[in-house]
Amino acid sequence: MTGLWWHGRESIRKVHAYGLKHIFERSTLHLARVKVKRLSDDIAGVHVRMRLPGQIPVGEVNTSQNRQNIFSFVVHRVPERWCGSSAHNTDVVPRIETNIMDNEGRFRSVY
Repeated sequence: MTGLWWHGRESIRKVHAYGLKHIFERSTLHLARVKVKRLSDDIAGVHVRMRLPGQIPVGEVNTSQNRQNIFSFVVHRVPERWCGSSAHNTDVVPRIETNIMDNEGRFRSVY
């Protein structure tokens, strides 16, 4: 489990270039559900549930399973198109809906 906050186009480009070359080169995102909530005429929140097969095994992982995730976006309209202002990607991990940190500082599933 991790939480990262990248700042600036170059740091975002660098980490995505690595992932697309070494981990997700054979992957395809499949949209399962899209929900849009208009916050104003020019701003919207977008939630997208996706499935990600084809991740390349890395390190001690010999095979990889399909990943599921939810992307949340804040988008704003500029003339004739929508642009992203913010994005957040969260992995969906079955049977780990709620976590607690134990006495040794490790996350444990509560549910």
